[in-house]
Amino acid sequence: MRWMTRTVLLLALVSLLTDISSELLYPVLPLYLSAIGFSGLLIGLLEGMADVVSGLAKMYFGNLSDAQGRRTPYVRVGYLLSALGKPLFVAGGHALWVFSARLLDRLGKGMRTGPRDALLNQQAAAHNRGSVFGFHRAMDTAGAVIGPVVALIYLHFFPQQYRPLFLLALIPAMMAVGLTLFIREKTMAPAQPRPWWQRFTYWKQAPAAYRCLLRPLLLFAAVRTTDFFLLLRVQHITGSDDMVLFSYILYNFSYAVFAYPLGRIADQWGLKKMLASGLLVYALVFALMAITSSPTGSLLLMGFYGLYAGATESTARALIGQIVPPGEGGAAMGFYAGMQSLGFLLAGAITGLLWTVWSPQGALGWSAAVALLCAGWTASLRLNNAGR
Repeated sequence: MRWMTRTVLLLALVSLLTDISSELLYPVLPLYLSAIGFSGLLIGLLEGMADVVSGLAKMYFGNLSDAQGRRTPYVRVGYLLSALGKPLFVAGGHALWVFSARLLDRLGKGMRTGPRDALLNQQAAAHNRGSVFGFHRAMDTAGAVIGPVVALIYLHFFPQQYRPLFLLALIPAMMAVGLTLFIREKTMAPAQPRPWWQRFTYWKQAPAAYRCLLRPLLLFAAVRTTDFFLLLRVQHITGSDDMVLFSYILYNFSYAVFAYPLGRIADQWGLKKMLASGLLVYALVFALMAITSSPTGSLLLMGFYGLYAGATESTARALIGQIVPPGEGGAAMGFYAGMQSLGFLLAGAITGLLWTVWSPQGALGWSAAVALLCAGWTASLRLNNAGR
């Protein structure tokens, strides 16, 4: 595998360890916040603010890494900030302290995302870009399987003892930070200096093919709601909290298993075709989840949902890397990731409103219908043969 360079492997291992750390806390965080007195409104406000901070940071630091011709400093500091944010959650129970810890964690994610994806793009060629991003995503998602399993085992033996988990999560997070010190990059000539506010506006200078691709992807981001709503639907159907956690692990397992093979297939078949197919799978899962009443069916759909993630998350980044100039990779990846984060915030608000005033089935059906439109739109794009 010629694409398996030292940098690709190190970034994949860093993502594996970081996701073990983050996902170890995923099923615990809402429980911990409730235990220290956070209302549902405060939890929603916290996550909304975190998404905004992460989205703006992705745009700014992706662009800044292009301007300076350096990626690794932002990757290292970004992973370090996220690692430090985890134990800070339990250092104090005051709302402002918890908000600060969560925002520090999301600032770190925003700082590293664009530069990291640009580093991966530097390691790839046109014929293997899907494999590179698919392998990285598979390792990342493997951590999302391991983390919740560790949390479930811990909580089985130590029920409702949440605080030690935040300290336990620091171990793999700091191991990931240590590995970033061994990453080397190809230095690039710095770009022309620009005012700081222009670091959020890559759209104006982006190639036409990039803007063409992002239109359906950003429309999709505005309906691609948090997985919490799918998990809530599983809970409604099964009536079991254990089945909710199992379905989440099943989804991540499926995602991890299929991300790399689908990336390789995309290299042969075409990145654009794979991306459109993934959006079609999303539409199908949400439509069926809206109408099913079978516990077994809901679990199977969560496994099938992993196919959507494996076919789209890494493929979209690979396709962006293929259609933008090498010196603009950080800005392009960062702008896309940042707008995704802001879109998810809008999607959560829309879905939550429809869920409340209409019905869960109606909210999921709405997401399915718009996703189907985006799949057809993506398939019809003409991107100058980039990614076919």
